[in-house]
Amino acid sequence: MREYLFIGILVLTVLLYAFLNQNTFFLTGEKWGLWSWNHGGYPSSFYGYAELPITLTLNNTGNYWVGNVSQQGFLTYFTKAPPLFGSDIENLYLKAKYIIHNASGNIVHVGVALYVKLPNNYLAVDLFLYASDLSNENYWYNPSIDSDYHAQYVIRNVVNEWVELDVNVSNYIEKALRHYGLKSDRLEAVQFYVEGVNCYVTAEFYYVELYENKNIENIVSSSKVLLFVGVAVILYSIVEIMFKRYVS
Repeated sequence: MREYLFIGILVLTVLLYAFLNQNTFFLTGEKWGLWSWNHGGYPSSFYGYAELPITLTLNNTGNYWVGNVSQQGFLTYFTKAPPLFGSDIENLYLKAKYIIHNASGNIVHVGVALYVKLPNNYLAVDLFLYASDLSNENYWYNPSIDSDYHAQYVIRNVVNEWVELDVNVSNYIEKALRHYGLKSDRLEAVQFYVEGVNCYVTAEFYYVELYENKNIENIVSSSKVLLFVGVAVILYSIVEIMFKRYVS
């Protein structure tokens, strides 16, 4: 009986593991496109591909914005990045491990950006891992400077120590869409980056993963749960029958 019970529990464990992992889907891959931009009069430049871990450094001595970016997914102003494996903006989570060094100067930002597709431009949702000039949230839209809508949220503000994140980013996307009264269901790109004005910063990203995870409410409401319960009942019945035959 103990052998049969052990086999039954093992089978149930494997089925449960497989079932739960069906509800996790990774949008990001291993390769990231690297590029830089600035508002100082120089064109954006592409400087190759890399795999994590990736260290980004910015040494900007000018009084204008400069950024160094790692990206997956396509934007109209940077199409050389590797594609994302999905575009759904619901049930999205960001998992990352990073450390920020030497953040000094006028304005320093380290963050992850999610670009949501709009009819003629994008909604850029910036999740700041460090921001020297912000402490909570900020919204701005100025077509004379940038055609995109921007929503900025400070979710961490830590330097010189390793940080691990696992954050529901759909909440931030939905909040930004509500703020502007916009509608979209498509994620176009994800970035992690360093940017700033007259500053120096170095950030190491050990891993950055964007994944879709069906929450417990969706799992419970799914017909897959009924199938799992049915299989569990059948397995329990088989074990019980074998036990009765064994003792008789």
